[in-house]
This record gives sequence, C-alpha cells and structure tokens, in this order.
Amino acid sequence: MSWVAKDLIQRLKTMDNQQEFWVEEQYAPLKKLYSQAREAVIQCFDDWLPQQSCISSQKVPDFRRRLIDQVGHNLKTIDLKEFASKIEAHALRVISQIEERQRILYIVNEAQAYLDSHQNRIVPQSRVVELRAWIKGAKELVAPLTRAGQQINTPEIKTIMQKLDKFQEACKAQIKQHEDRFGKLWNLSFHTLEDIKNGQREVDQLLSIFSEDNPANIEDLYAMQQQLKQFEDDFI
Repeated sequence: MSWVAKDLIQRLKTMDNQQEFWVEEQYAPLKKLYSQAREAVIQCFDDWLPQQSCISSQKVPDFRRRLIDQVGHNLKTIDLKEFASKIEAHALRVISQIEERQRILYIVNEAQAYLDSHQNRIVPQSRVVELRAWIKGAKELVAPLTRAGQQINTPEIKTIMQKLDKFQEACKAQIKQHEDRFGKLWNLSFHTLEDIKNGQREVDQLLSIFSEDNPANIEDLYAMQQQLKQFEDDFI
C-alpha cells in the first residue's frame, strides 16, 4: 500500500509542477485517492510491522532492502517519517537477534520436517500405538517452540504451532474412529456365513490397528475372534 501512496504523491507533485497542463477535475480525484491510500497505510501499520520477520542470516540483505530501502523510503516520501523510523528500528532489532532467530529457524524446520514425514500417514489403517507416538512427538516439539516464542515472538513460530496442533487433533480423531469401530463390534448381528466372514475381517483389521496398545482391547478382540470361529464352525 505504501508504494501506491508514493506513486500517487509523485504524480501529484508532477502535476503541481506542470499546472498549466492540468485542470482541477483531473487533480482532485488523484488527490483524494492519495489521501485514502495514505490513511490506509496509517491504519494498518501497527498490525503489519510486528509481522515483518527474518530468521535466516542469508535473507538479511533482502529483509533490510525491503523494509528500510523500499518501504521506509516510501513512507518518507508520503511524509510518514515517524513510521519510517519505526521500521528502521524494528529491522535493526530483528537483525541484531539473528543468531537467536537462526536457532528458532532450526526448531521450526525440525517441526516442519516432522509434519512432512508424518501427516500423510494418518489413514484408516494407522495403528493406535503409532498415532499415540506421533502425538507425543508433536508435543515434544511444541515445548521448545513455546520457549523460543517467549524469547522472540515471530510469525513462523505461531504458524508451525498451529500446524502441530492440527496434526495432533487429526491423530486424536483417527484414534476416536478406531475406538468407535471397536465399540461397534459388540452390536454386530450374524445371520449368514457372509456376516461371520465380514466380522472376522473386521476383527483381524482391528487386531492389527490395536496391536501393542491396550492389552485389554487385544484380549477382547482375540475372544471375539475365537467366538466368530466357533460361530463359523457351528454354521457350517
């Protein structure tokens, strides 16, 4: 938005210097647009500035150029010098913290790598013991991110923590689906041999899904498996 306001004020200055070529009907709408653009910059500045972050030393030159040389220059051009000073102070503070931010980048990248390697593995066949382990792993990543965020608040931390929360909720939802399937076993009815076969397949799948998890569930499933085998023998 600042570059829009800068472009408009430059065009207005050109028109001022060449007044003989312009009439008020041409000048007034442009002046109104400039006032609106400048006011928009003022209104959004306080929310926008804290979101400007750099956590990589390799990106410092681009960060400095974008904030100080480009946006800061635009703000000075539209007579918002105090905002330009705030931008410069913010940019220099961020750059001075780059070592700590590099550490944060490592933690953020570690968390993202964890998500990249796990989030597509949450499927109806996922084992409960694995899902619980993935939740635990995500929680272990949240702790250092929380500590880092208490030192330096960056949007990257907030974004990755939201992703980790979403991942944990997805794991919990899949566990809930497994538990619902387990609960429905006890309401199955067997009227045909095919009903029994379907029940056996469901028990076999759940034995795989719940393997190495709650021993009581495994015992119940083995008992159901034996019962279905007896039903099959009696049916035949």
